[in-house]
Amino acid sequence: MAADSFEPYHDDEAKGVLFEVAVYGRRAQGYISCALLALFGAPVSPPEDWVSVYRRHRSVIDAVVARRAPAEDWETVMVRKADLTPGR
Repeated sequence: MAADSFEPYHDDEAKGVLFEVAVYGRRAQGYISCALLALFGAPVSPPEDWVSVYRRHRSVIDAVVARRAPAEDWETVMVRKADLTPGR
């Protein structure tokens, strides 16, 4: 039986998108704020549009979580601006 899938979703209270990434056979939870998602393009208003922005840039965002999750004891990884703009 397949494991339950976790669909990314916008959390209004957290003002961001929560998602999961498969890392070494485990699931790591990730969070990215709407403010950081706006760096990828024009701001959006309906919550489902923030999930669309996440999905369009999923490979970059998920790579951050995959890289940091083991070092952060598999706690929810909060994507930071520095993760998206290395060297700045």
